Amino acid sequence: MVAAHIEDCEGDILARRAHAGEITPKMAYYDTRMVNLYLTKAGAMKGFVAEMAAAQTRPDVLSVSLSHGFPWANVEDVDAWMLVIADDQPQLATQLAEGLGRRFFDLRNEVTTRYLTNSEALDHVGTRSGLCIVADMGDNSGGGAPGDATHLLKAMLARGMTNFASGLF
Repeated sequence: MVAAHIEDCEGDILARRAHAGEITPKMAYYDTRMVNLYLTKAGAMKGFVAEMAAAQTRPDVLSVSLSHGFPWANVEDVDAWMLVIADDQPQLATQLAEGLGRRFFDLRNEVTTRYLTNSEALDHVGTRSGLCIVADMGDNSGGGAPGDATHLLKAMLARGMTNFASGLF
């Protein structure tokens, strides 16, 4: 028999509190209509995460979350959604979700990650010595893609590059 300790997560705690009648969660979401990967450790995105955390310190706000999917996923509603859960205050949840969602949209130019084109990446690799790794973000088999795109390999061969390894097909 294997024993495991599972830490309480926010959702689990809210579910237990709701079941016990301590809170009455009311949820609201706002579709930001933005699709990208949002890196949270620096810059405007780090600041926005701090804004969300500050909003969640109010006693009547139970949870504030920004949920976004893998941009290249082949599913509906992959864009970023702001979710707010308030304690028995649906209007507050709606207002806060929309306000934070609009704030996030206003930051779109600062929080959106810009990726190099294949040509830009290969130009950059050509100026470096030593090991370089070039990853095709859109053909990420770990994110559900088939891992069979060969356009980067084709571009490398067209440039006459010979000292590389290519994998995950």
